[in-house]
Amino acid sequence: MPTYEIYKDDGTPIRVEGPEGASLRDVIGIYLQEQEDASRVEKARKIQREKPVRLSQYLTEIPKAGARGLAGIFETGLLGGATVLPEFAEAPVRDVIKRGGEGIRDLLAPAPNVQARLEDDEFQLAEAPIKF
Repeated sequence: MPTYEIYKDDGTPIRVEGPEGASLRDVIGIYLQEQEDASRVEKARKIQREKPVRLSQYLTEIPKAGARGLAGIFETGLLGGATVLPEFAEAPVRDVIKRGGEGIRDLLAPAPNVQARLEDDEFQLAEAPIKF
């Protein structure tokens, strides 16, 4: 699909992908629909992040955190092992390993409300000043 460039009232360029031969009205409609979809997704994420965290959720995150660490170590080992392959084969193998690692990270990711709680400042450890 071709990429069209339209401009806001303040002159800011916006790139929009649309069907070939689309009119200006069609491109603007596609942009507005994308904005509406994005705001709907953001609203749903915000609702998920604001849910209270139960103790059972924290307890299920402990083994998942360990599994995430092991998966990262395993992925790093596989990526290191791929370096011995010939140049033409290394890049595709590394891509497959990275995609597999991303899938496992997504599978083991914390729930949105737990992640939000972990990112919240009041639950972070205080930084101790380092003495030289």
